[in-house]
Amino acid sequence: MKHISEIIGKGFKKIDNFSDVLKDKTLLTKYLQKNIDTYGKYIVAAYLNERNTLIIETQSNEISARLRYEDSNIKKICSHLDINPKKIKFRTYTKS
Repeated sequence: MKHISEIIGKGFKKIDNFSDVLKDKTLLTKYLQKNIDTYGKYIVAAYLNERNTLIIETQSNEISARLRYEDSNIKKICSHLDINPKKIKFRTYTKS
């Protein structure tokens, strides 16, 4: 049987890790929103997955299609944050 302090301690470590991941995602999203001309304001989320693929979620399919042409510019912008994704994938954000 584990002591309650062990359980709580392990739980807080997971929360801290989750908090760091969320902070990184928010930083990347805001940075792209600010630095991508014209279409940055339509980005809903941006994050790196475990395969080092940059996932960018947008408000519509049309914006995703237009951002595909900004691929090299997006990689250049990410390099300012020392993020070098292998690929960039675009998704349309849908509310559940």
